Amino acid sequence: MHVNSFKISRFYDPSLWALLVLILTAIPVHFWDRQIFMFLNGSHTPLTDIFWLSFTTLGDGLLICMILGCFLLINPRIAIAGLAVFLLASIVVNLVKYMIPSARPLELMQIVHVTGPALRWGSFPSGHTAAGLSASLVLMSYAHGYSMKVMVSLIAVLIGLSRIFVGAHFPSDVLWGAICAITTYYIVRITIWSKIETITPDRPDFSVKLFRSAFFLQCGLSLFGLLVYSIRFSEYPPAGVAISVGVIAFVCIKLFEIAPLSGND
Repeated sequence: MHVNSFKISRFYDPSLWALLVLILTAIPVHFWDRQIFMFLNGSHTPLTDIFWLSFTTLGDGLLICMILGCFLLINPRIAIAGLAVFLLASIVVNLVKYMIPSARPLELMQIVHVTGPALRWGSFPSGHTAAGLSASLVLMSYAHGYSMKVMVSLIAVLIGLSRIFVGAHFPSDVLWGAICAITTYYIVRITIWSKIETITPDRPDFSVKLFRSAFFLQCGLSLFGLLVYSIRFSEYPPAGVAISVGVIAFVCIKLFEIAPLSGND
């Protein structure tokens, strides 16, 4: 009975249905790739350029890691599971990019509205989309309340769409980036997810050396993100700096909340 119920629960897993929908959507989109790209990429104003460039910056791998690291001070399981899915998705995406070299819109089309770096190769699939969605899927699995899940999923969708509006990817690249993210999320979910929850506490514990090391790594990563990465390497430095400052401020606030509790122990 337990095995049957487990199979039934897998059948009704939303991630599997989302994966199926995306694959079925990717097939017709492939044939209308350039037309859809031209319609979306051509719809821009100076204000929307900043909006989309900010969301595309949010999909930067380092910034995603910094955001996930914040959850060490809320529920370390979220941080570990999120990083596991993110790293696996990143490996898969980069392997596909290496195995299937593909030109970006700027290389293939005469008219492309580019906002941010002028990229020409490594189009398929979208790494930013995979990074943003992989983190969002883990956050949604732990989120309480429908509104929070919707908000997190909306951010992931905006990150994916931003890659078209800034001229970096075709729509099919974005869809397959999402497919990579959902696939890796599901693999982690059915393989090592339970192990992560078993060995990782659901609350921060500075008495554990490994946790302290992870926290100090998060602090160093956040400072690097603020002082170096956001300014020199992110697509839109103001957004990168704002995200980094937000992460550091969040960590400081949570530390202030945790400190009195640690003192009482």
